[in-house]
Amino acid sequence: MPGPTPRFASNLLGSLLLAAAIVLGAGLGFRDPWPPDEPRFALIAKEMVASGEWLIPHVGGVLYPDKPPLFFWLVAAMHALTGSISIALLLPAFFSGLGILWLVHDLGRRLWNPRVAFWSAAALLATVQFPLQMKAG
Repeated sequence: MPGPTPRFASNLLGSLLLAAAIVLGAGLGFRDPWPPDEPRFALIAKEMVASGEWLIPHVGGVLYPDKPPLFFWLVAAMHALTGSISIALLLPAFFSGLGILWLVHDLGRRLWNPRVAFWSAAALLATVQFPLQMKAG
């Protein structure tokens, strides 16, 4: 049985990513940062945007070496773009979830075929733990 055509396979990937955007993006920005860590991360990103000091994260003027700065850079950039810290704090996890689904699809396509790629990415999206982790950040 022949596999799907490349155009049909790209349509499947697009529909899967659209479904993932709906599942992972549901409720994005409707909640405030949860204690104990998220309010501190939000404060660090706000300080980065307000002070213009993007290189090294600070909290209350003290260096914050407990988390990689890339996370704070992403949150601060999203805060500068959106203006809402509750949305900006969750956008890096949202985009990483879409990226992980695309990578799983790409790996399945390269190792097997587009049909396996679609079903492996769909199975990952259908698991309970994956959307929960991607929504929690």
